[in-house]
Amino acid sequence: MAQNSNYVTVDGEFDSLEDRSFLTIDDYDLSGQKVILRIDINSSINPENGDLLDDTRIKRHSATVKELSDKYARVIVLAHQSRPGKLDFVNLEKHGERMSQIINKEIKFIDDIYGKEAIKHINNIKDGEIILLDNVRFDDEEIKRENEALRKECDELSEMILQMKTESNLLRIQSAAQLQNYQI
Repeated sequence: MAQNSNYVTVDGEFDSLEDRSFLTIDDYDLSGQKVILRIDINSSINPENGDLLDDTRIKRHSATVKELSDKYARVIVLAHQSRPGKLDFVNLEKHGERMSQIINKEIKFIDDIYGKEAIKHINNIKDGEIILLDNVRFDDEEIKRENEALRKECDELSEMILQMKTESNLLRIQSAAQLQNYQI
């Protein structure tokens, strides 16, 4: 696509941001805001040593994580790896290490989902910092998609929740007051 306009996206070219029919993270002042980013970084895992065999999904989300950090958002990443009972059902520490290498920024792995340790780190996160909470599927309720406790904690601990899906490039921006879907 030739760039004849000020803004070029997969959805077209635009002379101004007002010409778009969708919103992006550029439309929000995220500086100093706690942003919970729910992403899919499920990866192939070597069952013998736990090493990542494929980092495609991690790479797909890395630019967004970096951009949020560069905008001085306080980035809290929620993700999952596999399901209980499977050999690749592991914590996300190596996922965080790999993403950190990709974006050349520190990502602090927290061995907790929404307990005291997670809340302590979320409450103390600084502008531009990134934390990755542990595999949300370690919580049985998340697997059932009925996790009101986690949803309530997220609403209380953050100003914005972003949910990205790699299959459809859908960005869901959610807060206690709103739930809207935007194409990015």
